Amino acid sequence: MKKPSGASLKAVLKKRKPNLVIGKNVDALLLLNYLLFTKRLAEESRAKAFEKRSATIRENHCLEVVKAVLKKTRG
Repeated sequence: MKKPSGASLKAVLKKRKPNLVIGKNVDALLLLNYLLFTKRLAEESRAKAFEKRSATIRENHCLEVVKAVLKKTRG
């Protein structure tokens, strides 16, 4: 996975929230949050696939759990 540049992430954040004060390590924190979210989504999707007796995680398994994972991630 290619890590996005810190400048591009900061530009996107500034565009969406112009008055936001952005720290030095924001790009690293965003990347870590993204990785934690995708890991949780993969684990929940795997559990859903196992529950439905499927050996493969399919799109519908992810779609069924994404709303619950988003709720847990918001904090």
